[in-house]
Amino acid sequence: MSRGICFTQQPGTTEYFLSTFPRMFMGVDGAVQGSADLPTLGGKDFIETRPTVAGASMGLDTAEVDRGPLGSGAKWITYPGFDSLSENLTPGLVYVDGLIMARNFACVDQPSAAFRLEFPNEPIAQPIYTYHGVRTGVNEDGGISPREGRVVGIRTQAHDLGTEGGGTLTHGNAAGAIGRIVHLGFPLYFIKTDQAADLLKKCYD
Repeated sequence: MSRGICFTQQPGTTEYFLSTFPRMFMGVDGAVQGSADLPTLGGKDFIETRPTVAGASMGLDTAEVDRGPLGSGAKWITYPGFDSLSENLTPGLVYVDGLIMARNFACVDQPSAAFRLEFPNEPIAQPIYTYHGVRTGVNEDGGISPREGRVVGIRTQAHDLGTEGGGTLTHGNAAGAIGRIVHLGFPLYFIKTDQAADLLKKCYD
């Protein structure tokens, strides 16, 4: 969404209800889409995700796409070796969007007053990973990826759905609460195996 969920979706509409997950579980307002199908258009370029300060505090490291040409044994084949280079070159993953965080979680003016939280003094949703792609063009000598530095990983603390007013979640006051969530906006399968395993373990921890 170029204009953002918080700006365009009116409460009570079908579109508003369809935006429930990114608003209420991820704190996302929109995305720079990764659906372009040519490297010259800035597509097929996601090769790495880098931890933010919050991600590094979880012990997360850079995670790289396991990529290589046909016959290399890589999980992601960068060039299958038929037809034109422009059409077949896939230096990185496609369809990985760069997420845009909402200024206020769930498009609410005062999230801390609306939601019961596990940690009231901390942000409800924090970016933990950012997008890194190759430069545009078949020779990778053009502009930076349209999604460079955008969010691709989010950590959300436990919270309720904002229907009972603010406060602190406790073991005796957690009815209707959503537990801690880590959302990854890229497929783990294509990440180098040892890095993916380490990433997953640290997210669970």
